[in-house]
Order: sequence, then C-alpha cells, then structure tokens
Amino acid sequence: MKSFESVIHKGKRICIVDISNSQPQDALTVLNESQNQISKLISKTALIITDVSNTVYNKDSAAAFKKFAVRNTHYIKASAVVGADSIRAFLLKMVAALTGRNIKSFKTRDEALDWLATK
Repeated sequence: MKSFESVIHKGKRICIVDISNSQPQDALTVLNESQNQISKLISKTALIITDVSNTVYNKDSAAAFKKFAVRNTHYIKASAVVGADSIRAFLLKMVAALTGRNIKSFKTRDEALDWLATK
C-alpha cells in the first residue's frame, strides 16, 4: 500500500500523499493517515503533492478525496496533483472549485516537486 511521506526538495519540505495504483479502500486509508499528519502542520505552510496515477476510484473514494482536500485547505500553501487523467482531472477541477484553491496538475512527480520548491 502507498503512503504519506515528507521529503526535502531544493531546500523545501514537501509532503507526498501517494495513492498511485491504489484500490479505493487503500486510498481511503492513506488519505486518513495523511490528514492526521497534515493537521499537525502550521497554517498555510504545507506544500503537498497528491499522486493519483492509476488510482481506482469509486463513489466513496471520490467523496473522501473531496473531504480530504477541504479539511486540508487551512494548512496548504500550494498543492499539486500527479497523474490526473481525464476522469481524475474532472474530479480535480471539482475539488479546486470546492476548496477555492489553485491545485496544479503535473504529469510527473519531478515536475510537481520542482514547481512546489518555488513556492
């Protein structure tokens, strides 16, 4: 199962929520674990990548992803998503509208890391 981790990239601490290649129940577990970690951060300081590459979604996991994004808004300085194909891009737009955040989409994790390191 994938997980939550924190890395240093170009001097910036970046949190990675990795639900790539996950089934819905595994994604829910990682989102809950990640929420617990992110809620320990200082307001408006978190740089977050969520890797959704090849993640299997259902109604429950899509709702959990939206809830995760809403709950984290208070902590987020900038956020990026990796692996959003057309279906996931639609969900991403819904989440961005719901949270009022600019969530940038990238094809690779390296691109997302480099962008977040400038924030």
